[in-house]
Amino acid sequence: MLVKAEKVCRICAFEDTLHDLTLGQNADHGRKFSSLTAIEIDATAPWLCEGCLARLNDAYDFVQACVEAENRRKSLLVIKREEDEMHEEPMVEARDEPAGQNQAEDHSEF
Repeated sequence: MLVKAEKVCRICAFEDTLHDLTLGQNADHGRKFSSLTAIEIDATAPWLCEGCLARLNDAYDFVQACVEAENRRKSLLVIKREEDEMHEEPMVEARDEPAGQNQAEDHSEF
């Protein structure tokens, strides 16, 4: 048996304009709420007021912007790494030579 809670916003307990997140037209808001909080909306307390609904949308938009920015950043790093690898010069091994042998000896006669 489900016992419905008092008809108030489940976040701030405000009683004015409420949106039932279990209804079809508000289902998207219910999915946003659940994805951000890991709390499933059920029939016992499905309401959010206008203010909390706006805050939910802002929070969801912010999280989406963060995810998109991170994906762009990672893509740019991959592109940069690939460009660096394409322009990388072959490495030449440097050898230490004993003193006096690093200059060419000139045996020509003057």
